[in-house]
Amino acid sequence: MAPSHVPYVDPRCAICTAPAEASCGCEARALEVAISQAEGRFFSPMFMDVRSWVRARARDYILDYYREISKPCRTAYARHRDVIRATYRAKCPPEDPEPNYRNAERIYRKNIDEAWSLAVLRYPEVLDYFFSLVHISLPDDQDPVLQQPSPGRRRHDDSDDGRPPFNRLGEFRHRRRRVFEPKRSAPIPAFPIPPRQPNGQPAVAGRPGWPTPPPSPQAFPQQPQPGAWSMR
Repeated sequence: MAPSHVPYVDPRCAICTAPAEASCGCEARALEVAISQAEGRFFSPMFMDVRSWVRARARDYILDYYREISKPCRTAYARHRDVIRATYRAKCPPEDPEPNYRNAERIYRKNIDEAWSLAVLRYPEVLDYFFSLVHISLPDDQDPVLQQPSPGRRRHDDSDDGRPPFNRLGEFRHRRRRVFEPKRSAPIPAFPIPPRQPNGQPAVAGRPGWPTPPPSPQAFPQQPQPGAWSMR
């Protein structure tokens, strides 16, 4: 500890060596640059992992959702073909069935396209949900990673004031990092299935009161295992 009679002197700028009274701002700008570079080194790999995690689960959900809402289309198409075939065999009226088959296929493809569009248009909602499951956990001020004294100091050394040990930053750098993990308490979203008309065509989008589909095993993340999403 410095003697009380020694005056405090503001150091010069570490970047341009201007006197402290000049308030040049070089150090503040350099700090912002250093923070941006550190963020890139530290968070870029984590964000890539999170992005891959969200992308895979959102894609699985959309595909499951599409399969669910396209089932009535396939059922209606199969029944339509059965009716055409039965009518042709009964010859009432006797006519070439090919135009009817082509018309049935046209309707089926139109319904499939609508079902796929309904599913794909839900990507923003689904992505928001899965991104909302990710959170960042920071160590508190009393965490040992911030409080542990450096080696070589005596237990009752007056210089040990609980601040981070500057000569051990290299050891702590990879010991504990920020943690990304799914929230266990997040509610499951209700993504409605559009009701189908008797002919298999989707009803008008936006109709209230749609039922909620049961989640498939691939639609939502499982409970994370211990240490999941821990970046070490």
